[in-house]
Amino acid sequence: MKKKMLLIALLLVLVTGVVVGCGKKNNNDDGSNTDNGNDNPGVIQEVVTEAATDVKEAVTDAKDKLEEMATNAATKVQEAATKVKDAVDDMAN
Repeated sequence: MKKKMLLIALLLVLVTGVVVGCGKKNNNDDGSNTDNGNDNPGVIQEVVTEAATDVKEAVTDAKDKLEEMATNAATKVQEAATKVKDAVDDMAN
């Protein structure tokens, strides 16, 4: 559970960093801005798309691990219940 929370926190930091990192470097409004308006939205879109894909893959991996853990836990509980039932049956005989 701690690993899951750590993974989610790290993914949120990654996504936040990507989104914040896509801003302009110079936001001064002193009239000397030589920006010609040629921001390249294709690069930004590509970076955000890659980040979203990576996050989706990480979340899918986490989901798969959680499903595996839940299955393993259910199996262990079922085995333990069987052992308890067998023990009770042995005591009754």
